[in-house]
Amino acid sequence: EQVIKLSWRAAFVFDGPFETYRRFGYSVIVLSSLLAETDSTKELPLITARIGQSRGIFNLLSSSTQPVGLVTLVDRTKLDAGILENLLEYIIAEGMAIKTAAFHYSASKLTKILLSELCVNGLPACHDFVLPALSALNDYLSLPSSSSITPFHLGHKVEEGFYDFQELYPEKKAAFHRLMDLQFAFPRTWLDVVDFVNEFASVTSPETILFVDIGGGNGHQCEELFNRYPDLKGRVVLED
Repeated sequence: EQVIKLSWRAAFVFDGPFETYRRFGYSVIVLSSLLAETDSTKELPLITARIGQSRGIFNLLSSSTQPVGLVTLVDRTKLDAGILENLLEYIIAEGMAIKTAAFHYSASKLTKILLSELCVNGLPACHDFVLPALSALNDYLSLPSSSSITPFHLGHKVEEGFYDFQELYPEKKAAFHRLMDLQFAFPRTWLDVVDFVNEFASVTSPETILFVDIGGGNGHQCEELFNRYPDLKGRVVLED
């Protein structure tokens, strides 16, 4: 059992902010979720990480030069001591903190990664916007195919769509759009593996449609294409 635990932790030892955001934020978007299974354990890493962020647990552990006692954490979080202790046990099991002694805790590498700008903006977006919609998927599948109701409507119990719903929560909206900027700054893009000019744009005119980005948000991929090839002749189309 110990070997399995260490192997699991070793698999993520080199993860940075982008890999961590994807691992936690996308933990519920798996085949079992699409099949509407109800195994809530898949959601726990995201949920507990969100609690650790929003309740100041990770901030306190990361800013302290000494292990932090449970009493101090209770005072900071205003949570029941028993509930917080159980929550911390799970956080430790997932590597999000370290237990240094009885009722004393310190930050791990993962604690600090979860406080990176990408994770601070990304995990709330996945938890607050996406998770409720996924949780309602089973009920959505029971609706007539002609229904205009979506899992988002059911999960959030609202009539507004995603973008209108954001307007009700300016801070969450800002975090979501900041996430859209940040996530494209980390990984390699399709332009790193596709020779775009030779394959698609060797002979073009100003009216040639070069690229259509469907569901492209604020146009990050379009902008990346222009930045990479500023002399391209043709049209780039953003649809969202």
